[in-house]
Amino acid sequence: MLDIVNKNDYDFPVEMVELEAINTEGQVGKDNYKVPKDLARACVRTDTGQVLGIHGSKYKPINHNTVVNTIESSVDKMLATLNKSIDSEDIDYKVNVYDNGAKMRGSYTFKNLVIQPKLDDIVAFRINFFNSYDQSWAFQSIADGLRLWCLNGCTTPATATKVRYKHTTKVSIDCVKQKMIDGFNYFNDQEGTFKMYALTDVQDHVVESFFKQTLCKTFTRSTSSLPWNMFQFEELMRQYDKEKSTLGRNLWAVYNTMTHWATHVGNHKTQKRREDEVAKALSSPQSIFTGV
Repeated sequence: MLDIVNKNDYDFPVEMVELEAINTEGQVGKDNYKVPKDLARACVRTDTGQVLGIHGSKYKPINHNTVVNTIESSVDKMLATLNKSIDSEDIDYKVNVYDNGAKMRGSYTFKNLVIQPKLDDIVAFRINFFNSYDQSWAFQSIADGLRLWCLNGCTTPATATKVRYKHTTKVSIDCVKQKMIDGFNYFNDQEGTFKMYALTDVQDHVVESFFKQTLCKTFTRSTSSLPWNMFQFEELMRQYDKEKSTLGRNLWAVYNTMTHWATHVGNHKTQKRREDEVAKALSSPQSIFTGV
């Protein structure tokens, strides 16, 4: 199942090493200053000598390879528990690393575990996982869906599909597996929800207000400035016009506008941030999806 990914991309050694503060004044006889371990240490990729992150004394790296193996074992256990037999060709698997290996993001997409919110509109079950050595991402596993027609990620609003470990705790495969099972059950239940989205009409001014209060909301101290990001708002509304031309003026079009905005970006940091923002917007007090 893992043969289609180059293991060398993510399986490399890291080590926590002590830091030194350089004596920049060049005073004769003065060495560099050692930084106490309880203040900071460096996470170093030892095969290249690159520093991937600076951390406090409690930080313990969770190796990318450990994450990949944990996810693989959890997937196998999940499928066995659900009594699902899946051929390898029915699974799209990928792992990407960024910033010299400091960050890793991977996913399993199960092409034969699908729901169909509308005729010929198919969403496949997916498991995303993340890890980092620079504190940008904790080890996370998130179950959601991938709309196959346009490759929009179907972000979920609930934490029932997510497991997260700080780099100070021990990872439990059984916990990860159970969250995957919870995520799959939640995904199946979403078929009815997505169908209701497609049947629920919504007016443009309601959509505009929702975007301004959630994804486009900005904090400003100036009363002369708009409390929302106009560029982002216009980008979302342009995409909404495209979605409603094929899906109709309904919540399914709004939902796919949001997931398209989160998914179709070139920068991995922006994608992760936007996915988190969409999840928050879906469950926010301002959400127009509540109760559907």
